Amino acid sequence: MSILPFLSLLSWVGAVAEAACPYPAPDRTVCASGCAHTPLQAAVTAAVAGDEICVAPGTDNGPLSIPKTVSIGADAAGVIVSNTVSGTEVVAVSGGGTVTLNGIAIAGNSSRRCVTVSGSTDLVLIGGEVADCTHTGVAPGVQIQRGS
Repeated sequence: MSILPFLSLLSWVGAVAEAACPYPAPDRTVCASGCAHTPLQAAVTAAVAGDEICVAPGTDNGPLSIPKTVSIGADAAGVIVSNTVSGTEVVAVSGGGTVTLNGIAIAGNSSRRCVTVSGSTDLVLIGGEVADCTHTGVAPGVQIQRGS
């Protein structure tokens, strides 16, 4: 008896269990080619409040502005929102409501804040990473402003 069908089944089960979008039926998808949106900002701009966005692995060159309630999830490890040029932030969250980043890494450099949250907005970070941002002399890597 051959074990090849059994190994194929294990490979399929392992692939399914390893990585999948945290949202089973996302409203929008983002990838380098073949998805509804590229880059991530295009999906956020097209989204309506409450949309779930699934992002394929890769680096999205921000900045990324999120002015509405959305959930953005990584389809697999290796989703990075990055911006290495000078400016204010890699990800700016505003507009009230709740923004969820699930499995998304945010990276920058010494002349950029990684994340700015302003207004009456809640930001939920799940299983991601914020790294390499300081915005020397201006603000810390993560800035939270209270108010509307």
